[in-house]
Amino acid sequence: MSRAMNGLAAGETRMILITGRRAPEVPQVLVEQGFEVEIRDGAAPEQAASGQVGVEAKGEAEVVVIEGDQVALQRFLGAGSQVKPRSGRALRVAFTYNVKRGIAGDQEAEFDSPRTISAIVEALQGWGYEVVPIEAGPDLPARLDEVAPDLVFNIAEGWHGRSRESQVPAMLEYRGIPFVGSDSVSIALTLDKVLAKRLVASAGLDTPAFQVFRAADEPLNPALTFPLIVKPACEGSSKGIGEGAVVHDEEALRARVRHLRERYNQPALVEAYISGREFTVAVVGNGAEPCVLPVLEVAFNEAAGAFPVYSYEIKQEIVAGARYLCPAPIDRELAERLARRAREVFSALELRDLARVDFRLAEDGTIHFLEVNPLPGLTPDYSDVCLIASAAGLTYQTLVGHLMRAALTRMGFPEEAMPGVVPLSTLAAGVGLGEAVG
Repeated sequence: MSRAMNGLAAGETRMILITGRRAPEVPQVLVEQGFEVEIRDGAAPEQAASGQVGVEAKGEAEVVVIEGDQVALQRFLGAGSQVKPRSGRALRVAFTYNVKRGIAGDQEAEFDSPRTISAIVEALQGWGYEVVPIEAGPDLPARLDEVAPDLVFNIAEGWHGRSRESQVPAMLEYRGIPFVGSDSVSIALTLDKVLAKRLVASAGLDTPAFQVFRAADEPLNPALTFPLIVKPACEGSSKGIGEGAVVHDEEALRARVRHLRERYNQPALVEAYISGREFTVAVVGNGAEPCVLPVLEVAFNEAAGAFPVYSYEIKQEIVAGARYLCPAPIDRELAERLARRAREVFSALELRDLARVDFRLAEDGTIHFLEVNPLPGLTPDYSDVCLIASAAGLTYQTLVGHLMRAALTRMGFPEEAMPGVVPLSTLAAGVGLGEAVG
């Protein structure tokens, strides 16, 4: 269990946030299991006051506060379930994750809701695997010894430092346990946006000109001209990227750097602001030609401002500043260029199994690499990768099946251990008129 759950006495209560999209059944299920449920933001005040459940929410604005004892909560998440003897030839898959617990601010922005965790468990079970969910806390090594899995499906984000996302993969590598996803080196490199940009640039790929600020009073490189965008160097989920991220003069630049240094205790990445369309590309598989799913465009609107960025507020739908078009309304030539560039980034950073790559298209047609996420969100009907998969005609279970097949093939597991999915190579790279998917 996580640090937040340590030291709880039997029967003591803990509050946890569930953020959900189009999932009114979640509160009802929890009520039936004896939890006290209060709906906020996603319901009218009178509905929240009456305890009414099953209210349709608007995106991640729905916040459900659940109060229950530790044992019941762990049972609902599956993390406290006893390990049963192996059944037949089914692979035993340990599923490692970090769960949102309602800490204020953006500290848990990269963690997953119980709804996402349950969806992944159900998808893996749907392929016949024996699944043991384990929250990635201090007792993870002991839990893995108890479970003795054949492999691990990992989405844990880690707790501290710029290498936090690599903590679970590194521990699995140390113990010789195979797992789905990129190795610890690649995951550590990609969370550090500066190192990722340097490696991508060294491979001859375009990325916005940049400078690293370790203090607010450092001189600005004269090659950088305003507007500029200022980001934390080692954060995900657009943490620290919001109102004020795009700066137009040195006073604003230094104030923003100072703010991020104080808030996140890490260097600030200052980049040339690329005015143009934004695309995200999901890459699944391994080898020389991993599959690229249909391209998704993050189509900004007036609410995103005159210098739009894919901000924390837009991702959390606090600000309705974008629509998601997939397949993106682009011609075949651009779709193929984006697919090729995504594969090149995937290769340059030595990623495997799954990644989401973000690009900006400059007015001169140059495709600029922004960042890559080897642990992209997998919230059904909400996360970019899930919207892309849906546009490609893949169900959620099929998407998870493809991730498992890619990893099992790489690990050398026999065919009978593989999910029976149609090869992704049969899908097009994604060219169309552009359908709103979120």
